[in-house]
Amino acid sequence: MGEWMEMAALLWLVNEMTNSPFTVTLVNFARMGPMIIFSFLGGLVVDRMNRRNVLIMALLASTLLSLVLFVLVHTGTVAIWNILLISVLGGVATSFNHPARQTMVPNLVKREHLMNAISLDTTSVMASRVIATPIAGILIQLFGVTPVFGLRAAGAGAAIIWLLFIPAMLPPENTQKRNPLQDLKQGFSYLRQQPLILGQVLFWGLPSLAHAAFNGLLPAFSKDVLKVGPFGYGVLQAATGLGSITSLLTLATKGQVRRRGLIMLASGMGMGVAFLGFAYSPWFISSVFLAIAIGAMNTSLTTVNNTIIQELISDQMRGRVMSLREVMTGLGPAMSLMVGSAAEIAGLTVATAGLGAVVLAIPLALWLLPTRMKKI
Repeated sequence: MGEWMEMAALLWLVNEMTNSPFTVTLVNFARMGPMIIFSFLGGLVVDRMNRRNVLIMALLASTLLSLVLFVLVHTGTVAIWNILLISVLGGVATSFNHPARQTMVPNLVKREHLMNAISLDTTSVMASRVIATPIAGILIQLFGVTPVFGLRAAGAGAAIIWLLFIPAMLPPENTQKRNPLQDLKQGFSYLRQQPLILGQVLFWGLPSLAHAAFNGLLPAFSKDVLKVGPFGYGVLQAATGLGSITSLLTLATKGQVRRRGLIMLASGMGMGVAFLGFAYSPWFISSVFLAIAIGAMNTSLTTVNNTIIQELISDQMRGRVMSLREVMTGLGPAMSLMVGSAAEIAGLTVATAGLGAVVLAIPLALWLLPTRMKKI
């Protein structure tokens, strides 16, 4: 909850300070961009060290960064460069957090329960978004953004305590004796020999690109187009989370799902259509429902995709393969910067419609072409 609230508050703060969609997307890029470089290192560390402890250390770093942000905002000394630097450092911490988190789930459940576990794990994340973002909107409206950053630090601290109850996940005994660079090279070689896995990792980039760009535009949409203020902004953030929960609970009750490739492609096309609708929606209520649809389609795609990747890879390679997927996530803000620039030049509606067209075109092309993805 703290993480969702902090991101919402951070984007709102930057929008208030600059009134620039490009600057908002630049901060989003600073937060996610380091994953392009550091996720490889994170995946390598996860395959060589205790995965639980790596996650704890990453959360501890995030806690300290949130406390620094809290002090800067509370004292009125915060500047854009502070926010950019803290965002970059937070992105480095996330580069270790995400691979560690993603590799832990398959170690805790049996293979036949993997999709259920991934769905329920993601449901907890999305449920916290539904609860947290409206609360963030209320707090921002009543007290400003300062309390939100303190709550983020408290939430990360609580997560560290809970992680101590999870069994330690030690690497193989001979891992520490291997050359790290050789391990990294081995990971790339593994992906070259597994084109189906590589294709799934690359396809993961579609929802990551779309979500990052859309999230960066929401503050401006709330303030300038829909004119609903910080509380309405929080509702829109929560709406995507509500759509995600609906999708996840459906998948969690299905167990083994057939024709998962078709589900991914259909979800991608549905997400593109929902973006187009959101771009031209003149009413707040219709925008909320379209945001729900965006969240549902996005999460359906990512959950099925994640399950397929986790089933196909070996545990020895899990951290390195998942780190490449996080690199794709880190590339998302690059699209966000492009869309933010387009919003400054052509307007929010045109930029969002262009995003929807791109999101729709890629899975539509894969649907029409004879690919192995549809047979998974």
